[in-house]
Amino acid sequence: MLSPRHEPPAALLSLHRQLASSLKSMDVARLRLGQPEALEEAAREAAALFKGVAKATLIHTDPQACAIAYIRGLRPTDEHLHLLAGVLARPLDGLEGRRLIGHPRLAPLLARYTDRVGAGELSLLTWFSLLCAYFEFDPLKADADDRRGWESLRALLADTWPAIDRQAGRGPVPDWLAALRDNTALLQRDATDAYALDWLRGDDTALARLSRDLAIPESSWFWHLLVRSAARKAAELPDEAFKPLIEPLLALLDKRPVFRDEGLAIVLTRYHQCESAPLHRALYAFLVRDDVWRHPERKASGQAPAWHRVAEPVWQRVMCWVNGGNLQDFFSVVVARKDADEGRRAFWSRYRDQISWTRFVFCPQTLAIARRHAGIRELVEREQGAYTAFWGARHVDALMFQIGRYVIVEFSAAGNAAYVYDATRLSFDRHALKYLGGTEELRYGFRDAAVMRIERGAQWEAAAHARLQALGITPDPAHASPD
Repeated sequence: MLSPRHEPPAALLSLHRQLASSLKSMDVARLRLGQPEALEEAAREAAALFKGVAKATLIHTDPQACAIAYIRGLRPTDEHLHLLAGVLARPLDGLEGRRLIGHPRLAPLLARYTDRVGAGELSLLTWFSLLCAYFEFDPLKADADDRRGWESLRALLADTWPAIDRQAGRGPVPDWLAALRDNTALLQRDATDAYALDWLRGDDTALARLSRDLAIPESSWFWHLLVRSAARKAAELPDEAFKPLIEPLLALLDKRPVFRDEGLAIVLTRYHQCESAPLHRALYAFLVRDDVWRHPERKASGQAPAWHRVAEPVWQRVMCWVNGGNLQDFFSVVVARKDADEGRRAFWSRYRDQISWTRFVFCPQTLAIARRHAGIRELVEREQGAYTAFWGARHVDALMFQIGRYVIVEFSAAGNAAYVYDATRLSFDRHALKYLGGTEELRYGFRDAAVMRIERGAQWEAAAHARLQALGITPDPAHASPD
């Protein structure tokens, strides 16, 4: 036994006691050499302990982990509220791109933010994070639940802004807060109306400063809504100011398609209301694209439902463009490629405003030439889904068009007569997908089955006008004199 003067120092005794306590807490006394399974179990317990600590740390530092934990039931602290605000509109890893803004647990979360603002306990930085989420929302990647959630977020920001504005005080404030004080309409449904016309006319000074101060990303809903606002504001202008803006608007609607159909309806309706509204080639070409509204003739079959967005007179106006344009293109593009039109274009142009329906019939040769002939290619592509084809006539095209109760068939090759048929007694199906027998199906009128047959001889125009008048078909008022 050691004498008192040989006892270990107090520090060494303290260390001995701490080690004994630690060993006891880890239950090392139960472990014996030669028992690796016991060591493995201890390792698993230690790993679980450290994993739990790491997970808790992640929730307090990683916004994504915090959002997933909240969806799975986490009751958020103020620290969590700040993290969650920054990821409301972002896809969550591991949840197939779902976003908190469209989740059922969004509503109670927004209620927490509202309560904290009401109590004066939500930081300006957290509210700014909510504002960033509001602008970060990308409508091209959103479903209906996401959009409803975004509307709820907008309502929260609008409702709580006055309290946040008071909380910031009258002293120096961050740039984002100063920008919002000058542009509170950004939290309303018509958020972009005030900037639309300047932007459309090329002045983006105010918008550049706004997007910088409020961190508005390129994918934001803001830019899509701005296009709709531009269409609405342009439509309020007089005719002479509105018309030059049509093509810039089409370019914007093509680039920002969220409100494209609504914007197109605004532009087309306003153009229809202009005192003079002849065929607008750029507007028409955009409308009939297969990825936009498609050919207006396909409205009746349900293949082009977007045309129901405009009133019937507006649709009829576009059909007049179609029919008049088809008449013009048939003679100036299709016929001109082969023969002179013998005055046929000028003749039928006198009746152009009365044409209610047209349809091209292309031959195999024309469809083949379309690959290398720009004018033919543009025509075929524009009429995709509306034209039909001859399978039995390789070199002759036709145009069918209707005036009143009569369907008229003109052929591309010179020397062919034109035939006027009673639309209720046709021997061919004018809506057929193809004509297997060639031109014979459409010119059965040469056997005296037509109401009228127009041969081209000397001064044929005057005789044809007279015979059409006997059928009740007279030239348009602007072309009443057939000279």
